[in-house]
Amino acid sequence: MADLNGKKKPDAIASGFACFFRFDMLIFRLAYFAGKGGAAVFGAEQFNSFLVDIFGRINKIEERAMAEGFGSAISITEVHIIEKIGGMEPVRMGDLAKSLGVTLATLTVACDRLEAKTLVCRSRSQSDRRVVHITLTDKGRAAYEYHKAFHARMIASVLDSLSPEQAAVLAQSLEKLQDFFRQEEAAMGGEAHG
Repeated sequence: MADLNGKKKPDAIASGFACFFRFDMLIFRLAYFAGKGGAAVFGAEQFNSFLVDIFGRINKIEERAMAEGFGSAISITEVHIIEKIGGMEPVRMGDLAKSLGVTLATLTVACDRLEAKTLVCRSRSQSDRRVVHITLTDKGRAAYEYHKAFHARMIASVLDSLSPEQAAVLAQSLEKLQDFFRQEEAAMGGEAHG
């Protein structure tokens, strides 16, 4: 693995995943949990602890991978804004804010920081001067591609260790979790973002 400057980096990220992504055990527990009603096998407290732990670890490793590969401080929030821009560009600031589920004012502050780091560029529409478009700079595009490659390695490391049946159980379980989050978000007045 190389950083964005082309320097060789040890693949500590991949080995880190092996240490804590025990998806084979998770799949076994989820399958058993789904088939048996689950309360005694994989309790709510244990499941909650697992989700909190895995979410925190993904964020830490993702942030560390970006810092090592990118050579400068970039927050997870900034990475995810870059990710969204990269998938939509050129994108109107209002559409991006809506897609991220934040106010335009919040996005403007975040984009001020990204622009100061020369990761994004904002420009006014020629046809409607009220509209501001945002795109990635070359440096922002490199960060986007690096982050995309990170996710590809993460997913491959998980899926390579699963049987098709285990992958199906994981996908079904994650879909149920995603549905719950969408319902909660909708109930709080937010939009369910795909």
